[in-house]
Amino acid sequence: LKQKDAVLPNSNETATTRGSKSTVKLPDGTIVMLNANSSLKYDEIFKTDKREVTLRGEAYFDVAHDSRRPFIIHTPTADIKVLGTVFNVRSLKNGYFETALIKGSVSVFLKNQAQGNFVLSPGQKLMVQNRHDKPGTRGKASVVKIDSITVIDSLIAETSWTRDHLVF
Repeated sequence: LKQKDAVLPNSNETATTRGSKSTVKLPDGTIVMLNANSSLKYDEIFKTDKREVTLRGEAYFDVAHDSRRPFIIHTPTADIKVLGTVFNVRSLKNGYFETALIKGSVSVFLKNQAQGNFVLSPGQKLMVQNRHDKPGTRGKASVVKIDSITVIDSLIAETSWTRDHLVF
């Protein structure tokens, strides 16, 4: 799942500011809703055998199914590989990472982790909290946890922002 370092000549970037959201339809039909203070980089053509994007911040993905070309999301903490599914990804500057699967299946590869590959089922979320120089640790240590998504009054907390709701 390694991302190519070369700058793509036909690459696009969509970014949001504080208090704004944006919805993007990618060339393959995938719908991405970006939350505030987020950015998404992608190739405007998806010519290769993979569909790759880079995310900073939070986004809700409804990935168009294409069994021949996996869809890969690169974040500083993890790479997520899917064929067609609906899920939310949060990758924050402080090192917190979360992906919540609504339907389908995703494979998550955590970078810089001894235990790096996870496959989620619908209704699950994977969370990673980086701990920087806590007592008793050397350098960076992370806490990795798989849990159920949070449903309150038929609202999914992890994706409620897409409908302008806050769930506590």
